[in-house]
Amino acid sequence: MNPHLFITAFTFFILIKTFWSEKPPYILFSLSALLTLFGFLSKYGWCFDIASHFRVQYLVIQLLSGIFCVFLKRWKLFALALLCAVINFSIILPLYLPGADLENTTVQKTRNIKLLLMNVNSQNKDYKKTIEYIESIQPDILALEEINTAWIEALSGVLSKYPYYQHIPRSDNFGIGLYSKLPLEKINVKHYSSVTVPSIVANFNMAGIPFTLLLTHPVPPSSNRYYQWRNEQLKNIVKERGEFEENLIVLGDLNSTSWSYYFQDFLQGLNLRDSRKGFGLQNTWPSHLFILSIAIDHCLISNRFSVLERKIGPDIGSDHYPLYVELRLAGS
Repeated sequence: MNPHLFITAFTFFILIKTFWSEKPPYILFSLSALLTLFGFLSKYGWCFDIASHFRVQYLVIQLLSGIFCVFLKRWKLFALALLCAVINFSIILPLYLPGADLENTTVQKTRNIKLLLMNVNSQNKDYKKTIEYIESIQPDILALEEINTAWIEALSGVLSKYPYYQHIPRSDNFGIGLYSKLPLEKINVKHYSSVTVPSIVANFNMAGIPFTLLLTHPVPPSSNRYYQWRNEQLKNIVKERGEFEENLIVLGDLNSTSWSYYFQDFLQGLNLRDSRKGFGLQNTWPSHLFILSIAIDHCLISNRFSVLERKIGPDIGSDHYPLYVELRLAGS
């Protein structure tokens, strides 16, 4: 048995046994407090990593628990609930603070790029909604994940508008495709982990301003082995930072929120920033279970990019919502 899972299960058993005689709100708060702490241990195991993703849910439970404690005049428990809520709030708040502007405001050249990332879900058959949203956005670069041959055939009409592309359809959930109206200098398929799920590396040059776009989709950390494979992929991408242009965009379902240790390590290792900063939560998954929704679809950017617009798209029948980002690339 996985030792991390054993420790978690044992701790939950002790906690529930201790609070069995208490009212259910106390039990729920205690679980949220425990998971708040577990989230800081995401470096040490997949179960801790999963606990790091649900900061908003913990915050809501802790605020409601605090109100409940006020009515019952349980002041010590109220203080603990407030402390836990402050911890989670302090982690969430930076997403609502203004993001960085252009690195150099006196640049001579600027170019805007419209990006659309869609994890369409290989089991989804609602092709019409996907086509309609792509046509309404008209992105310069379209990134698709979880595509198979059926998806490529269904989208052939709209994809014909993108003369530069690379796609790798698969029968599992790791087919991937990058489609561009912007001319490409080169495009390669790469594999960054032992499970050999594909990533796409594309190099562009806009009026003398080079940049690289990496589209990637690691496996979900649903077990210790998958957790290790996901982390391996993120680490190997960081090791190849020198192979990319200084101006870099990373797009994809990273199967991690920004509160995971390995996500932060990935961000810092590539010297990128999260385009979500200043735009709030913008949760993308699972689309059909709002109460558990988190942001695992990402657009990460280097300093020469600024974010003009960032929004979550509508329901397209997938378990993910689309992610639309408009960037400005500055050159000296």
